[in-house]
Amino acid sequence: MQRVLTDQLVMSYGITGEMKKAHALLDEAIAKDPDYPLNYYNRACAYAEQGEKAKMLANLDMAYQRKDKVIKGEKLPDPRGDSSFQKYVRDPDFVSLMKKLGFK
Repeated sequence: MQRVLTDQLVMSYGITGEMKKAHALLDEAIAKDPDYPLNYYNRACAYAEQGEKAKMLANLDMAYQRKDKVIKGEKLPDPRGDSSFQKYVRDPDFVSLMKKLGFK
């Protein structure tokens, strides 16, 4: 339940533009639960929204390195369909990462 609560709160902070709160919560969540991939995915979303491409790509990569650690019944979203990453879908570095992660 803590993982789900954190996911929802981080998304709420992101939607309302409270990025400092989102980052603080994600930093804490990652320190306590470093294997949970959605913490990194959500941090990648936050960095994407802030235009921090290198940090976004690094966190997406870390999320997918842990993809087998999702909650049972859950799966990581396809970043190419996520609104946070839309400005990057044609970016060569993003496209390269998607290929590395197995997206075609």
